[in-house]
Amino acid sequence: MIDRTLTHLSAALLLSVVAACGGSSATSNDVDGDGILNAADVLPGYTLVVAAADFTSPEGRVFAATPAVTVGPDPVSTDVFLREHGGRVYAINRYNADNIQVIDPAAGLATTAQFSTGNGSNPHDIAVLAPDRAYVTRNQEASLWIVDPRDGTELGTIDLSSLADADGLPEMDQMALVGSTLFVTLQLLDQDAFFLPTGPGAAAVIDTATDQVTASFELQGMNPSSRVEGDGRYLYVATTGDFGVDDGGVERIDPADPTGSTTVVSGADLGGDLGELAIAGPSKGYVVVSAFDFASGTSSSRVVAFNPTTGAVLGDVFANDAFLPDLRISPDGTLLAIAVRTPANPGVLLFDTATDQPVAGPIRDASQLPPSSFVFVE
Repeated sequence: MIDRTLTHLSAALLLSVVAACGGSSATSNDVDGDGILNAADVLPGYTLVVAAADFTSPEGRVFAATPAVTVGPDPVSTDVFLREHGGRVYAINRYNADNIQVIDPAAGLATTAQFSTGNGSNPHDIAVLAPDRAYVTRNQEASLWIVDPRDGTELGTIDLSSLADADGLPEMDQMALVGSTLFVTLQLLDQDAFFLPTGPGAAAVIDTATDQVTASFELQGMNPSSRVEGDGRYLYVATTGDFGVDDGGVERIDPADPTGSTTVVSGADLGGDLGELAIAGPSKGYVVVSAFDFASGTSSSRVVAFNPTTGAVLGDVFANDAFLPDLRISPDGTLLAIAVRTPANPGVLLFDTATDQPVAGPIRDASQLPPSSFVFVE
């Protein structure tokens, strides 16, 4: 494999690209005609929108790669998670920020709306049902928020306190919409004991036509921590369990029978604590696996491929000693994107999902702030 480093420069912007040559299905055509396989060839048709922050600066920033880099005019928080719907990007500004910022990539990443989710609420996710209706999980509240995502007008709440543990909070986290049914993961952490899990996590099932909880069930593992991903039939979520114990797993939920979950592959089989999850299809998924060596005080993170149907572990795709906070599949399923926070060389790396080989990256702006979250926008 030959690595080529390309730079696209403007006055203050940088997109660094390392392109891998070979039989990659994602890079089989030189789309931009420059004779080199690079990010311009693997990103046609999408915009990659990235939130970057280092957790110590007062604010983060958002940039878009098309592949040329554009930096948004408005800051985001340093604890931020991105979601996309209908061409809009929703920056979920979490702990101590407690707001949602609506960003329009078609308008130079300008913020078109920003609204509070309540002081101390710690929003974790947004699921947009319609242009004028969305649901917001608030980790430090017992009620799911219903909101107009255009301007933040509150439309109602759904009480989930009956699903909470002894501290009165269910610690709602991530969501997935399947038709008119909303699935909400509940972490069930002890607010009075360093947020340790009190037992297995859970999921609430909500009928969005009536905004009523129609079912709930216990997960197999503790502390669900990933996005809820789908393969067209099933939903998947990764549970972390107790840190350092390897007792989490990737779990499968059948939306047609929302009564429980099945562990597809365990943290023990994967060799660590599980983090973010991305599903390319019924036969290929990826999960972040982290481990900490208490003897040496060092940590490591890997992205491991697995088969969501059989549970077979397919092997490591990427590994380093930095935190890997996000990974996602491109809209056409050909690319795996990984957020890498290595201080010396941060950015988003792109891999071909057919071969699990790198095709471009690290994608970053001139600030070289490490990526926290990202989305593909068509």
